[in-house]
Amino acid sequence: MGGFLTKVGGRLPSRKALIIGVVALLLVGMVWMNLYRIKNPPGVAVTTGIAEKKKMQTTVIADGRVRVKNPEVIYAVTGGKINKVLVQVGQEVGPGEVLAQIDDEQLLMTVAQQESALTLAEANEQKTRTSTRVNEVAQAEANLAQFEASRDNAKQKLDSLETLYQAGAASKQDLDAARLDYELKQSQYELAVEQLPAARAGSEASLRASAAQTEQARAALDQARYKLEHATIRTVNGGRVLRLEIKPGDMVLQDQALVTLGSLSELEIEAEVSEVDAGRLRVGQAVEITSAASEKAKQKGTLTAIAPQAVIRVKNGGEQTVVPVTVTVEGENRLIPGTNADVEITTGLEESALVIPYEALVEKDEGPQVFVVKDRIARLCKVTVGLSDESQVQILDGIAEGDQVVLNPSEEVKDGVAVKVEPTKLD
Repeated sequence: MGGFLTKVGGRLPSRKALIIGVVALLLVGMVWMNLYRIKNPPGVAVTTGIAEKKKMQTTVIADGRVRVKNPEVIYAVTGGKINKVLVQVGQEVGPGEVLAQIDDEQLLMTVAQQESALTLAEANEQKTRTSTRVNEVAQAEANLAQFEASRDNAKQKLDSLETLYQAGAASKQDLDAARLDYELKQSQYELAVEQLPAARAGSEASLRASAAQTEQARAALDQARYKLEHATIRTVNGGRVLRLEIKPGDMVLQDQALVTLGSLSELEIEAEVSEVDAGRLRVGQAVEITSAASEKAKQKGTLTAIAPQAVIRVKNGGEQTVVPVTVTVEGENRLIPGTNADVEITTGLEESALVIPYEALVEKDEGPQVFVVKDRIARLCKVTVGLSDESQVQILDGIAEGDQVVLNPSEEVKDGVAVKVEPTKLD
């Protein structure tokens, strides 16, 4: 007999056997479905990363220009024609060494003229001190002393006559005459008192004027001598000639830069850091320097200065806020002053930091948090972060090494929600 049923031992299977067979098939299906669910659990699909310990270093990159630290710039104290130049670029010179000479013929004449002017001013001052104005002061002082003595004598005579008059031994006429004489002497004395300050003031003004003329002449002579002395251009501390702005025959102006000196063993780099990165900088941080002009050889340095105020630069048609910084070059120098250099400032270094992918970090009002998958359940954990860069972030506490963290969690991922971990696609 064809169809679904077949004979067993020449007989059709019993009804009980059919039921047993169906039940067995159902049990097998249920087991298969449970196994499938175990291998493919229900829940929100997520991708994850692993919290692991590794060396972590964060840096700030900027570009700058190499320059000599504390250069010595020699300026012209006086203008004139350069007669000779005694050095060339790259030459080492010592302290006080002659670099060049400015024509000093006119300067010598100026010194001689100022010497004569000072001599004349000193003579005029001495004459003023012995002039009639000074004699007038002496005469006014003598007059005051004389009138003071006359007044005192008249006062004594008046007092004596008043006593005699009271005793009836002197006439009223003699007393009145004595009183008039005293009043005359008193008025003469008061006039002398008024005349003395005027005489003194006139004399002091004349002396001050003549003394000022003398000081002016002396200052002019000192300045002329100073310019003459500095017509011979010398170094102060010495060093290597980095720039030479003059040649024989050139006309130079006062305060014009002539020669720049410095030491190639003392270099620094002036760079500018984005305002976004400036807050991570600290004086003393290690720096790695690269310069195309030095075959891109790596050079060590230290961040030695951070400007207290940011500046605005116009770049590519827009404004950019930057913070100037200074890096001191260390070790044997392989850099060239005036050339560009790239600096990589180490802002953080941990040899064994617990890190997670940056995509796992969730910013909440309560602070940074991450979802950790435990037994296929997402658990929200509050964490404390440390160093960070564009791809990873250091976790100081809140999770442990080996924890599985959810990357870029969607809004469906919440604390306590079942999740289904999907395999991460390899690059």
